[in-house]
Amino acid sequence: MEWLKTDLNLLKVFHAVLTEGSVSGAARKLHLTPSAISHQLGRLRANTGDPLFIRVGQGMVPTARALELSGPLSTIVSALSEPEMRGNQGNLSSIRRSIRIAMPPTLEAVLLPLLYSRLGEVAPGIDLVILPFERRSYSRDLLQGIIDFVLSVGGDYGTESGITHDLLYSDTLTSVVGPSSPLHGLPLLDIELWLDQPHIYSVPWPLQDNYLDQWLARNKRPRRIAVSLSHYGAIPHLLQCTRLVATLPGRLASVLTATWPELRMLPLPAEVASGQVFLEFAQNFADQPALAATREFIVDVVGNELRTQPHMRSAATT
Repeated sequence: MEWLKTDLNLLKVFHAVLTEGSVSGAARKLHLTPSAISHQLGRLRANTGDPLFIRVGQGMVPTARALELSGPLSTIVSALSEPEMRGNQGNLSSIRRSIRIAMPPTLEAVLLPLLYSRLGEVAPGIDLVILPFERRSYSRDLLQGIIDFVLSVGGDYGTESGITHDLLYSDTLTSVVGPSSPLHGLPLLDIELWLDQPHIYSVPWPLQDNYLDQWLARNKRPRRIAVSLSHYGAIPHLLQCTRLVATLPGRLASVLTATWPELRMLPLPAEVASGQVFLEFAQNFADQPALAATREFIVDVVGNELRTQPHMRSAATT
C-alpha cells in the first residue's frame, strides 16, 4: 500500500502501539480512547492484510510484517511530527509520553533515583518504563522505535549504522560481605580466601558470559557459586546471616552498604574489576524533545554526577 497516501492518524496509531506495546498505552499517548485505537487498528489490518499486532498477556506484540514496516513508518511519523515537536521544545513540562529504557538491574538503584528526580523537575509528564536487559544487540529495537534507550555495560553496545553511544561513567567490581564472613574483619582483601568462600551470582546472563568468571576461568581459579538469584533484592539479607560473598559494581555496592552499614565493601584487583557504562540511542529519533531531554539528563546530569562522585572503598586488595 502507498503509505504517504494513507490517513496520517493510522500511521500515528501504528507507531504508538508499536512503541507503547499496548492499546491502552497508545490511547494515553495519543489522548484517545482504547476503543478508538482498536478501531484504527482494524482499518490498518484491513489495509495491510496482516494482524500487525497479536495480544500476549496485557500487551501487543508486533508480527513479522509489522516489524518489517516499522522502520519506514517510524521515519515518516517522526518527520511529520517534527514541526510540532520543535514548537514544544521550549516547554518540556507539556510533554506527555513514556520513555522505554532497557538497563541491567545493577544500574537501576544507581541511576533511576537521580534520573527520575532530575527529569521530573523539568518534564514531569515523562514516564519511565524500565525493561529487562539482555546481552544482545538492541540496534533493531532502537532504530524501529520499540525501545528509546539502552544502558549497556562493558563493550556490549551497538555498532550498527544509525546507533550512537555516549560514555556515562566507569565503575569497578567490588565484593560485599556481612559480619559472618571471614573476610569481614580483614584489613586487606585476601584473594585466596575470597576464592574459598561461597558466592552469590545475580547477573541476568549465563555464568560463562560474565567477565569476572571468564577471567577466573582463564586463570584456572573458578569460584563456587552457592546461590544463584534472578534479582538483587535478597542480597543484603543473605549477606547479613551467612558467609556468602556478593560481587557487584562499586556504585551499587555503595548503595547497599549505605543502607546496610553492617556490610563491608572489598574491591577486587583492577585487572578484573574495571568496566564502563554506555547510553545507546538511535540518531533518527534524537531530535524528539522528550528523547532529547531524557538523553541530556542521563548524559549531562546523571553521568557527570556519577563521574565526579567516585564510590567509597572500604579496603584495599593484596
